[in-house]
Amino acid sequence: MLQKIKELETAINTAQIETVQKENSTKIVEAEIRAIYRRLQILSDANAKEKMALIEDATKLKQLADISTQNVSHKAEELLKIQRNIQLTANSVKEKEHEAHLLESQLQLQIQQHQATEQKLTESRSECLQLQALLHQLEEKLLIGSQSVQQHIAKELSEESEKLRQVLKEKELSADEDKYLRDKMSEDCGHLTRENGLLQAQVLKATRQLGREKQLREDESTSHSRRAFELASGRDREWQLERELTYLKTQLQNERQRVSKVQEQVLHLQQERKSMDQNGQLLQSQLIDLEKRRGKVQLENSKLQREKTHLVEHIAHLHKEIAEKEKEFSFLHSHVNSLSCDLNSLQSQVDTASILQKEKWKKFSNILTANRASMS
Repeated sequence: MLQKIKELETAINTAQIETVQKENSTKIVEAEIRAIYRRLQILSDANAKEKMALIEDATKLKQLADISTQNVSHKAEELLKIQRNIQLTANSVKEKEHEAHLLESQLQLQIQQHQATEQKLTESRSECLQLQALLHQLEEKLLIGSQSVQQHIAKELSEESEKLRQVLKEKELSADEDKYLRDKMSEDCGHLTRENGLLQAQVLKATRQLGREKQLREDESTSHSRRAFELASGRDREWQLERELTYLKTQLQNERQRVSKVQEQVLHLQQERKSMDQNGQLLQSQLIDLEKRRGKVQLENSKLQREKTHLVEHIAHLHKEIAEKEKEFSFLHSHVNSLSCDLNSLQSQVDTASILQKEKWKKFSNILTANRASMS
């Protein structure tokens, strides 16, 4: 009997030792579960922070896209203004060059006319000298001839001398006029030379202005490239954030796998502790509560995942809206050009109709006037 009692005591002690070992194992599992729960909470907080950061980044990217769109629009308008100014300046330079060529042609023509006038003046002087020599010869003949002949010849010579003097006077007047014209042409040549110098200075000034405007256009192009680089940097930042979120999702999946493994271990312990007392049942109820909490965490993680998906879709939608706005701007630009052409055509038609209407009224008035005249 004592032997049986001792065996029972030994069995009870052995069972107590096994129970203590099971309780220790259960406590270790509970500690691991609490650690896993803390890790899940940390991951949930990190996901919430990452979500807020993604929302802020998306807002910043949207603002940056809006600012970039506005800047691109302003830069496009400024570029159009600069191109128009450059075109006007180029046209002005061409006009100045054309005027300079015309003035140079006029100057060459004036120089040729001046040279022709000098040549005519030289010829007139030669003729004048010849007439003076002939006059002296006739006067000598007049003194040498006889008295009777002298009277007859004197009359003829006097008449011829008078004619020669008249011709000489006309030649002298023509020479004075040629000299005056030559002086005036010299003065005109000087004036044209000064105007040519002024035009060349204006052409040089316009060329410098064109160079400055070209430099300004290059600076505007550099600024536009810098804006495009900033936008590309923002997109790179978005891509980096998506990679970080993918990495966090991978870590969360690993933690879920570890939780699944721990759950399997807990179930295995529950199968081994079917014969245990209320402590085992309490541990089981705690494990059920932990499962509920884990489900809530999974729901929250799923919600975060959906919000992240919506955020990515919203960012893609924003990019799509930007592209649509650019297409709409291009369409409006072409539509404005078409309306401008239609307006010009309509104005031409209105002007033509107005002219035709005036002609009809004029004909009608003439008919009424004719009818009234015939009736009277």
